[in-house]
Amino acid sequence: MKQFNAIVGIVNEEPDANGNIFTREALEKLDQQIVGKKVTYNFNPQMVIGVVDSAYRVGDSVIAEISVMDIPYHDKALFAVYGGVVDAMEDIVETGGKKITKFRANEISLTETPADQNPPPIKEL
Repeated sequence: MKQFNAIVGIVNEEPDANGNIFTREALEKLDQQIVGKKVTYNFNPQMVIGVVDSAYRVGDSVIAEISVMDIPYHDKALFAVYGGVVDAMEDIVETGGKKITKFRANEISLTETPADQNPPPIKEL
């Protein structure tokens, strides 16, 4: 089992590749919500590869420490992305996206192609 450190959430006023913005309010409890959640590969529920051991906030970021059994294609950079349920949002007319103001995380997934603009890759501990 390998352990990694990953930034899984960043408050950002710039829309992601889908035109969405996650507000500070939406990410407020992300660190509490993800501890113990499964880690999948590319949001594939058949590829559960680990678990979130701990999470904490540093400024506008949420850092997670994850344990992973096997990482497919480990020779490429991987990024941690959260998945879950949007409880409240507003339309962003300029981007056609959504301003997410309330969110419940139910998993973390490792992917090679995150929607966020310029996220840092995961790092082995």
